[in-house]
Amino acid sequence: MTTNYKLLAQTSPTANTETLNYAVPASTSTVVRSINITNTSSSADTYYIAIVPTSSSAATNTNYISYNNTIEGNSTISNDAGYTIQALGGIRVKSTNGTCTFSTFGAEIS
Repeated sequence: MTTNYKLLAQTSPTANTETLNYAVPASTSTVVRSINITNTSSSADTYYIAIVPTSSSAATNTNYISYNNTIEGNSTISNDAGYTIQALGGIRVKSTNGTCTFSTFGAEIS
């Protein structure tokens, strides 16, 4: 078994557009240590994070781990949890105003 700890992904979605942040490679599982959300604007924004069964799947209500949460301007929130995602699963993110960036950290296990 090989484990690679690393920055898994960084994404800055367009306003109100669900975007793939990270896709788990085939024959691999991923443990997500944290997802950092940074609002690069001085105005508050609202963000969403979903773990989906396949990276091409759109998020449904049952997939959200963070829904309609407010982040103040010029601030960062760390979502530390330890999520496990199976092969070909993914993380999808959205920011209402398009001013948030999402950085995902963890380990890929193959």
